[in-house]
Amino acid sequence: MKIEVCIFGAGGHAQVIEDILSSSDDYEVVAFCVREKDLVSTPESINNIPVIDEIEALEKFGAGVIGIGNNELRKKLSQVILAENNDFNFIT
Repeated sequence: MKIEVCIFGAGGHAQVIEDILSSSDDYEVVAFCVREKDLVSTPESINNIPVIDEIEALEKFGAGVIGIGNNELRKKLSQVILAENNDFNFIT
């Protein structure tokens, strides 16, 4: 059984990660997650995978990966995620 994961981010880096995970037998990408989805211009879905709000993702999913290329932003987001859900499992 595949582990359902969300990808935080919806840009090019996130889409490359989705492509890699989609070829895996271990993971199923179930959502791209963005902060304040209603305030930024993001599509409803990418590659038929829904784009949802980051808070919704933290409530629904227990595993994921940060698909943001900027190291500083990735580190800050990981701290925010763990502050909200200390049990969140970052896949590697």
